[in-house]
Amino acid sequence: MSISFIALIWIFKSQTSPNIKLKFFLFLCLLSFSLHSQLLPPIQSYLPKDYNGANQNWMITQSKDKEIFFANNSGLLTFNGSRWNMFFSANGSIVRSAKYIGNRVYTGAYQDFGYWEKTNKGVYAYISLAEKSKLIIDNDEEFWDVLDFDDWVIFQSLTRLIMFNKVSEKIEFFDPGEDISNSFIVDSRLYFTLKSGLYTFENRDKLLLSDDPRLINYKNSHHIVSMFSNNGNLLLLTDELKFFELYPNGTLIPSNISPNPLNEGTTVYSAIRLIDNIYSNFAVYSSKKGGKAGEHTLTNWLESQGVVKQGIEFRTDEELINQGYISYCAAEGDNKATWARAIFHGQRLGIPVWIFGYSSTRTDDLLKYRDDYITEFVDYKNIMVDWASNIMKSVPSDGIDEDAFCVKFAGFLNQHKLPNAANKGRPTEIGLVNAQGKSIKFDYLGECLTLS
Repeated sequence: MSISFIALIWIFKSQTSPNIKLKFFLFLCLLSFSLHSQLLPPIQSYLPKDYNGANQNWMITQSKDKEIFFANNSGLLTFNGSRWNMFFSANGSIVRSAKYIGNRVYTGAYQDFGYWEKTNKGVYAYISLAEKSKLIIDNDEEFWDVLDFDDWVIFQSLTRLIMFNKVSEKIEFFDPGEDISNSFIVDSRLYFTLKSGLYTFENRDKLLLSDDPRLINYKNSHHIVSMFSNNGNLLLLTDELKFFELYPNGTLIPSNISPNPLNEGTTVYSAIRLIDNIYSNFAVYSSKKGGKAGEHTLTNWLESQGVVKQGIEFRTDEELINQGYISYCAAEGDNKATWARAIFHGQRLGIPVWIFGYSSTRTDDLLKYRDDYITEFVDYKNIMVDWASNIMKSVPSDGIDEDAFCVKFAGFLNQHKLPNAANKGRPTEIGLVNAQGKSIKFDYLGECLTLS
């Protein structure tokens, strides 16, 4: 196995000074990116005085609109790219965990858990699920992780999993009988580590996957800090920066991904797998431009399909009209910035604007992603139609004139690059595809894909 398709960010606990700790962090970031990426992203540091919060952040999550949320010692910290805001926890305690799910930010704290929703005034209001459900919280119980598991949001403390159903708002509990070290969701399955081994959740009970002594650290407890899917197997990372691959039959073998470049005694708290441009069966397209952007860019894809360069940059109105249409690529069907540009330029110039959809990150369920994308697109289109109808104070009896509606959906960029026998033989996708991955032909004079 090669590390060429992943990059890792490590967060460390060390006996060294904060300055040395920072050097370790930056060294690894630069090392991983310089070895396995063609473009080094900018790094910007923010001090507690910049964001007006405590100096310890436990977890980071991000919304669909790219707003970032931090589980901070002072509360829920938010950052929209230009402005920081702090929302204090209901009981004044440290927020230990945060996860953006749907349109809510679910958080776990000291003897409390719940969710935040944005109000019409743009601020976040908190609902305590513990208080709302009148649950009995154990003394000193804290909720260290939040997981998105099908219809359930799972709040993990050291002793149990509390499961909140997003649809019915029902709450269930699972007590494994041992302290929980960590919990993970991989390929829509729930995993957790106990002192006795690595388990998965099956038939409402725990199922042992491995009690291999190599996954036990010097404190005699399970020390798996991160878990990833890898060709049908589980790739495990320990707090000693060792990789193992766990096979479905229980076989555990060391992985040759990378040796530990750090000194003895370094402890890894957490790791994430960064997106490279291409996986064995999944292409991720970069929005970057220029020679350093790599091969798999939106610009190169459009060019390979004979589609005009997206947007209106460096072209006059006359040139845009002569080319007959405008193209945009968007990772969400209701991307507000894309819709605003499309309506403005399409209506102004009297030409159609075609949207090409793609997933900006790797997803294990591309069919669901595409179905959701089309739903988002149609919903946003209906909002625009309702808005226009309200202004005109009339609704056409025979529906809208689709030829006159300038924003149209063309299809999806191909992202399954190779057959995957481990996943029901999912086929290779070629060129522009529909929601099912079948190749379709782009015709800028044709109909919106949502109508076919």
